[in-house]
Amino acid sequence: MPGRGGVGSKLLRALGILLMTFGTTLTMAEAQTPRDPHWDPAQCKACHTAARPGKGKARLRVQDASGLCLDCHEDREAHVMIHPDGPVPSPRLAGHLADGFDERRLGSRRLSCTACHAPRLQCDPARKAERGLNPAFLRGGPYRFRTEFCYRCHDRKAYQRLNAHRQLDSKGQLLEERCRLCHRKVPARDASSGSADTALNIDDDYKQICLNCHVWVVHPGGGLPFMDRGGTHHLKVPPPDIGKRLKIMQVKNGIHMPLDPGGRIYCATCHNPHQRGVLRDPAAARGADEKYRLRMPQICDNCHDI
Repeated sequence: MPGRGGVGSKLLRALGILLMTFGTTLTMAEAQTPRDPHWDPAQCKACHTAARPGKGKARLRVQDASGLCLDCHEDREAHVMIHPDGPVPSPRLAGHLADGFDERRLGSRRLSCTACHAPRLQCDPARKAERGLNPAFLRGGPYRFRTEFCYRCHDRKAYQRLNAHRQLDSKGQLLEERCRLCHRKVPARDASSGSADTALNIDDDYKQICLNCHVWVVHPGGGLPFMDRGGTHHLKVPPPDIGKRLKIMQVKNGIHMPLDPGGRIYCATCHNPHQRGVLRDPAAARGADEKYRLRMPQICDNCHDI
């Protein structure tokens, strides 16, 4: 028993030393981690020469405000920023800058950090409640959407993606150039729009056409979590029993659900990419402009007996 006690005592001492070392390491790490001074009334000297700058006397520790910001916010963070530090606006963009946003670095044409951020907001006790809605004290904020802030200087129209699904003009005429975004040639409008009578700008894996604009999301069509684990997903050749049911249900429901040339289910099997009025075949036209562009509400029933 004494031997056991000796071993136990050594283990306890070793554990104590380990805990002390771990605690010391944590304390050192905490000491080396700078405290976030933003929105903290006790941290004025992080930026200012005085602990409590008076009104109109808020002198900074350095003349260049951006240089002060970069004491903590490093250039290497630029890849995760909306803007890297100090972009030079083009003459055209400079003409779009909203009032108060044309803040330049000292002696430079480069925009300063304060072009987008208004640090004085955090110094105003009356605006402390905005911290949760506007933590980065963006000028003119808070904003409901981050992009609303971007459009204070950037032209909203220049950043709108072309909608490939808008295929008719205001008079109901076909916009043939939209058809060619996906098709090699404009298909006949009375065609069934199956893989055999259309020619897309890709030879085999038709889902890649959709993925040029749409990203993977977790839904019955797949999603990266499913694909990475090799689990069940829908964008593949259906098993014989499901393939047989799909053919029967298309006739029963008066619907067209095309497969790609490899016989695989793809995005347009369930979603109709066409605008209402483009296709004249009733079965092919079902689901056009409906919610999620689903070819019918109970879409799963065409393959699954539920």
